[in-house]
Amino acid sequence: MLKNFKRATEKDIVRLKDSYSDSFCIFDTGEKDSLLYIKELFVNGIVYHISVDDEVIGWLAYEVHRNVSVLKGIYVKSAYHGTKLSRDLMKFYFEVCASEGVKYSLLNSSSESVWTTKFYKKYGYESFHAHDCDMIYHWTIKNDKFSTLIKSF
Repeated sequence: MLKNFKRATEKDIVRLKDSYSDSFCIFDTGEKDSLLYIKELFVNGIVYHISVDDEVIGWLAYEVHRNVSVLKGIYVKSAYHGTKLSRDLMKFYFEVCASEGVKYSLLNSSSESVWTTKFYKKYGYESFHAHDCDMIYHWTIKNDKFSTLIKSF
């Protein structure tokens, strides 16, 4: 499945938005201004997606700043939850990071989302700071864990 990921372009924004909106439908997280959010990801970011019959079923976005990658988001349509697509997205992301010489991967997540917290811990991220007022966790993973994690998938 990993070879099926394609680099997204701005032409894919509406299809990405549909997947993004659907990925939140089972979580009461409140949707951001999704079109604006997705457009902003293309300013400094890199977006990959996977599609079935021209429907985006999952995607991820990240930025690379020197040797640090910031995972901006990973989204899977609700119909594909439980299919290991999230795992495949993470494996693809780690392989890209390893091939680009990334030393660290960082991300932010809501501390209110138990599922998200478990997901990132499962894939090797460690919380290094939490803002009480913002309820945000900051997560990091070193590149020496990438190859070990990739083999474990």
